[in-house]
Amino acid sequence: MSINRLQRPRLVVVGNGMAGMRTVEELVARAPDRFDITVIGGEPHPSYNRILLSSVLAGERTLAEIVIQPSSWYEKHGIHLIAGKRERGQAQRRQRDQQTDRRVVEV
Repeated sequence: MSINRLQRPRLVVVGNGMAGMRTVEELVARAPDRFDITVIGGEPHPSYNRILLSSVLAGERTLAEIVIQPSSWYEKHGIHLIAGKRERGQAQRRQRDQQTDRRVVEV
């Protein structure tokens, strides 16, 4: 039974790196409708395998070849990706928002 997106607890992942995305992948696999997920990443593209970045810089691979999950994966799983935005003071904003019942992420 799918829970309405507005009724699900919000999960905001600050950082679109390998560890955070592995956690999101696991959550989606185990409980796909449990959270309303937003991922905020400072780089202007989906998560990529940073271990293989040197092979891109050496011209052996393309960035597309080391992307962990393409933009379509985020869309397919109802994950809101905010790419190219660095969040500072997110914990302070989150605390304030809990007190005022405002949205956790203001874009």
